[in-house]
Amino acid sequence: MITLDTYKKEGFSINWPWHPDPTVRYACINAVKRTAGFSWSKQDKAWICEGPEVLLDLDRIELWKHITTITPAAQQRAAKFRIELEGILEAKNKEHAGEYGFQINGTEALVLQKRGLLADDMGLGKSKQTLDAIAKLGSTKVLVVAPKTLTYNWAAEIEKWYPNWEARVMGDTKKEREEHWYWADNEDRGPIVSIVNYEKIRGADWDAKYKWDVIVYDETQKLKNTNTQLHKAARKLKADYVWGLSGTPMEIRIEELYGIMSILRPSVFGGWMRFRDQHIVTDAWGTVIGQRNTELLKERLAPWMTRRKKSDVLKQLPPKLYNTVYVELSKPEQAQYKRIKTEFLDWLKDHDSMGQQANVLVQLLRLQQFTDSYALLEEDAQSYGAKYEALVEILKEYDGRVMIFTRFEKMQLLLTGGLGTHLGQNTCYPQAFISGPVGAQERLVRVNAFNAGQLGQVLVSTDAGAYGLNVTGADLIIHYDQLWNPGKMWQREDRLHRIGQTQAVSVLTLIVSDTIDEGMAKVLEKRRELFTDIIDGAEDKAITKLGVGALRRLVEGRI
Repeated sequence: MITLDTYKKEGFSINWPWHPDPTVRYACINAVKRTAGFSWSKQDKAWICEGPEVLLDLDRIELWKHITTITPAAQQRAAKFRIELEGILEAKNKEHAGEYGFQINGTEALVLQKRGLLADDMGLGKSKQTLDAIAKLGSTKVLVVAPKTLTYNWAAEIEKWYPNWEARVMGDTKKEREEHWYWADNEDRGPIVSIVNYEKIRGADWDAKYKWDVIVYDETQKLKNTNTQLHKAARKLKADYVWGLSGTPMEIRIEELYGIMSILRPSVFGGWMRFRDQHIVTDAWGTVIGQRNTELLKERLAPWMTRRKKSDVLKQLPPKLYNTVYVELSKPEQAQYKRIKTEFLDWLKDHDSMGQQANVLVQLLRLQQFTDSYALLEEDAQSYGAKYEALVEILKEYDGRVMIFTRFEKMQLLLTGGLGTHLGQNTCYPQAFISGPVGAQERLVRVNAFNAGQLGQVLVSTDAGAYGLNVTGADLIIHYDQLWNPGKMWQREDRLHRIGQTQAVSVLTLIVSDTIDEGMAKVLEKRRELFTDIIDGAEDKAITKLGVGALRRLVEGRI
C-alpha cells in the first residue's frame, strides 16, 4: 500500500511498507526516482518533496495509479494547489483593455505564484510590474537584491511609481545594516524597501538575521551557478514571496536555468543529479552540449515563469531601422593590420585553439581594437583611424541625439574626448559617458541629464556600463564595434527600444571592410538564426568552439 501524505507546510511524502515482491518494490522506487523534487529522507524514512509541484509529475507517471491511500491533509493540500495553479494560468492568459494589459497579467502572476520568475524582454516594465505586485500584497518589509549598478535605479523607480514608500540603499558595514534593519522594523509608514547589491548578502550576519515579506532578485542570472558563495547565501535568505527578474532568459543554457530555479522554486526540478539525467546532454568530458525532454521541461516551468516578447505584446512599438556603414582602412592602416593578422595566423600554426581560450581572445581582441582605432594599441598614434573619422562625418550630418556603444573602455574614453574636441562640447560633454567604473548614483545622474537634453548630443557607453540603463533621450544607436553574441547586441538596442519610445529607433553598425569586423558580421548573421536569448559567457565559448580552421578562415575573411 502506497500512501501520499503531507510534508511540512507545502510538500508531500510517499510512504509504503516493505514489500516482499522485489518487482513491485523496485517499480515503485524507480517511479519515484523519475519524479522531480522527491528525495529520500533517512530521518522521515520516506520519499519527500518540499513543494506541491510534484503533483504535476505524479499526473504524468504510473506511480499515481499505485497510490492507494491519500490522507485528508494531503487531499486538501492537493486540491488547494490545483486551484492555485488554475489561478496562475488564468492570470497569465487573461485579456485586459489597453496597450499595457500584459503588465497587469505579470503583476497578478507574481502575486499568485509566490515564488516565480518574470523573464520579459527588456523594456517591458519588469520593475513596474514587481512594485505593483508588492502594492497589491500590501507588503511592508521588502528586500531588492540587484547588481551594484542598478541599486539607485531601483530607488528612482520607487520614487517614480510609489513616492509615498520608503526606499533606502543599504550601507556597506555590519553596523549600517543593523541600523537599516532597525529602521525597517520600526517605521510605520507603509512599504519599506531595502535595496542591496548582490555582493553584500554574502556576509555572515545575513544568514538568518531577518525575515522579509518579499525578496526580489533583479538580473537573476547572477544566481545561476549553484557552486558559488553568492548562490548559497541567497538560499539562506527567508521570505514569504521570492521573485526573480531577468531580461536574460536562460532557455539555452539549461544548467543556468536550474541554478536560478533552485533559488526561486527548488522543488520544480528537484536535485541536480535527477535533473541532469532527465534534461541534460553532456559530452565525454561532462560538458553540457544540449538538452533532452524539452517539452517536459517547459511544462514543469510554465506555471512559474512569465515570459513575453516585445514583438508579441507591444504592437504599437515603433520599429528598429537597421543600416550598416562600411569603412575602408587607409593604406598605412592596411599595412599595419596585415602585420597583426599575420602574427595571429602564425601563432595559430603552433597552437590548438582548444585549451587556449585566453590567448585566442587576446589575439582576436587586438585585431578588433585595431579596427576601432590604432590608438588603442599605440599611445603615439598620429590619428584615431578610419572608423573614427567615419563616425565624425556621420555625426556632423546628424542633428538628432545618439547613443554610441563600444566594448572597450579605452575606446569610450577616446571617443568622449575626441568627439568633444572635433565636434565641440555641445556634441559630446567630457562626462557624457557610462562605463563600469562610474558609480551607480553618478550613472543615474548622467543618464537623467542626457534624457533631459542637458548633456549634449552624444552619450557613449561600454557594455559593462549599460547594465540596466533606461535611455529615452536618443533615437539613433551606433554599434561602434560588435560582440560575438547577437543577443547582447540586441540588449544594447533595447536600452532605447522600449516602453515609452514613440519614434523609430535607427541602428547603425560601423564595419571596417576586409577585417575581423566583416568576419564578425557574418558570424553574427549565422548565429541570429540560432540564438533567441542572451547567454552569459557565450562569447568565449563561441570563439573556442570555432577551432583552428574556422578561426583561420574568420581572420582571413573566408568564413
